[in-house]
Amino acid sequence: MRRWAPACAAVAVVAAGWAALGTPAAHADAAWREVTLQLHPTLPDDEGNPITLDAGLDIPTSGCPCPGVLINHGFESTWHSEDYAAHNLASHGYVVLRYSSRGFGDSGGEVDLVGPKERQDQLDAVHWLNDRHNPLVGGMVIRNDIGQYGASYGGIHAWALAMSGDRAVRTVVPTASWTDAYQALLPNDVLRVAYDAGFYATGFDPTAQLVNDAGAQPGTTPAVSTQLNYSTEVHRWFAEAVSGVDAADFKAGLDARSVAGHYDRVRIPVFIVQGVNDGLFSANQAIDAYRQLTARGIPTRLYVGGVGHPPSNSSTTSPEALHIGDELLAWFDHYLKGVDNGIDRMPQVEWSRAVYFHNSWDGTTRSAWSFPFGAPQTLQLCGGTLASAPCPGAVPQVAVNTAAGEGYDEEPITGPSIDSGIRQITGGAAPDLKTAPGTLSFDTPPLAQPLDLAGIPVVHLQAASADLLPVGSLRAALAAFQLDPKLYDVAPDGSARLLTRGAFAEPVDADSPLSSGQVTPQHGVDVDVFGVSYLVPAGDSLRLTLSTEDTPYLRATVNPFAVAVFAGSTIDLPLGTALFPTPTTPPPPTHGHQGNQASTTTTVAAPSASLGTGAASSTQGTEQLAASDTARADRIALTGADGGPSGGVQAGRALAAALLPLTALLALRRRRRARLRD
Repeated sequence: MRRWAPACAAVAVVAAGWAALGTPAAHADAAWREVTLQLHPTLPDDEGNPITLDAGLDIPTSGCPCPGVLINHGFESTWHSEDYAAHNLASHGYVVLRYSSRGFGDSGGEVDLVGPKERQDQLDAVHWLNDRHNPLVGGMVIRNDIGQYGASYGGIHAWALAMSGDRAVRTVVPTASWTDAYQALLPNDVLRVAYDAGFYATGFDPTAQLVNDAGAQPGTTPAVSTQLNYSTEVHRWFAEAVSGVDAADFKAGLDARSVAGHYDRVRIPVFIVQGVNDGLFSANQAIDAYRQLTARGIPTRLYVGGVGHPPSNSSTTSPEALHIGDELLAWFDHYLKGVDNGIDRMPQVEWSRAVYFHNSWDGTTRSAWSFPFGAPQTLQLCGGTLASAPCPGAVPQVAVNTAAGEGYDEEPITGPSIDSGIRQITGGAAPDLKTAPGTLSFDTPPLAQPLDLAGIPVVHLQAASADLLPVGSLRAALAAFQLDPKLYDVAPDGSARLLTRGAFAEPVDADSPLSSGQVTPQHGVDVDVFGVSYLVPAGDSLRLTLSTEDTPYLRATVNPFAVAVFAGSTIDLPLGTALFPTPTTPPPPTHGHQGNQASTTTTVAAPSASLGTGAASSTQGTEQLAASDTARADRIALTGADGGPSGGVQAGRALAAALLPLTALLALRRRRRARLRD
């Protein structure tokens, strides 16, 4: 199977999740050991042959039975890429299983973008870990007490597992992943070509082999194996996305691999982590998932900051990554070990500021009990300015598709068609198309006070367009018009810093005949810009640009068009009004508290140990071990899991009575009764 070339490193760093370190065989000083193994999944490869998945298992050397954690790696990576997170979880009392997804590393089979086969592989791994008769881990993993963590492609696996309804799985932590696959790869029908093509190319192993030496013997016909490392569906969908031919098939395939539209199937607590400046998966989808789940009463936590795919900080040991590691460990401790550490009582949303490029975390976060964080501030798009007051008399602003080439306004067919169309929709106010820009720009005056942006900006356009359509129904390849928004912080010296961006293409009229001009009259268009979290300083200006192309990040439509933006167009700027500094101590339990509920309390727990920093201090470690072992011992007795002798259970109960306050004991008993009902 393939090995990764150095040229892929820039993409693979974040696709791998949080880290990529070597794997030692034994770790006596860290109180855990690692075992390499092969898993035998239920489903064969696409040719019907059985496969194996190469895997690794990290086991604490003492203190078990323990909860289990499954870690899924990022795209084009292997199970070794998650050494960092796995070793730290094992050192904190978790049995951790990892495997290389089919089609990657030394695993057989083909990548199907977390389709039916990869989902079954994941369930097979969960059942293997959960099997009390397993000769390797039987009796060491508390039955039906398994969590999952995964970043990027592994985060997509997290959502799949959350939807599975498997009773062994108690919680998942999807990180830097999609929830709506189509909108992630083609936001508002614009191909995110830099990432989409890059991942397709770098993750593909094109080495074909002859099937059973066919053709080598007289009378046989050479036959090339289809067992590369992508399923035929992946190849077909990429061709459809790029060409626009039968894009509905591509969309249907991705919809089946998305949690969006299926949130009712998620019934376990979820901790969502996403980068606000993630260049592949925007924070918008994570925010939508949080809102969908909390509306249904699912315990959900959302962290949005400067981590994820580039240009987010993808360092495995960055201060912000370590901070998130603290919270991930606290989340697992609470939902898998039953530790009453207060993470279920902390504000559900945590937010850090991040600039799009070259972000450096300032070490602070802010929190809120819900999203959005307050009413937006609405500004008007007025003839090159962003104004607070409406401007009904503003002249329409016209942009042309520069990606279609220069001089198309003088071509015998396109020139008259586009020119007459744009003059028709603007009432003759359109400029000479040769001088029309490819980007419209709107600036505020210098700000008198800082502007706290936090959330999803929404542009409401009054737009009309004239275009020439070479052929109809190529939805993903052509557009009636394309306007890709960006927001900038403009300093007094004129230098501009990109804060966020977006994408929008209005689909063509599929019934338009070849080479016919299409005029789309003025109408409303709503465009969600990707999330933003930034404080614009006083004295600076905020700039909104609308560009007919944003290459090479986004694929530009190739057909000629001109688009007019009219008075009445606005932008809603999200404000961080309800955000407050993330507190440092947990609020006390309240009577009837069920977790993840709004509260006026503004204090929150600071977890004592980090996935990035290793074990806590000896005193903290002793206290945490005592509490977690107590909860574990009681849970063994209550669930019937294989484990230590009854005397150990009684000792655990006695220790719990000595260490935990009465309120925590009451909360623990409620959780035990709930676990028995399960």
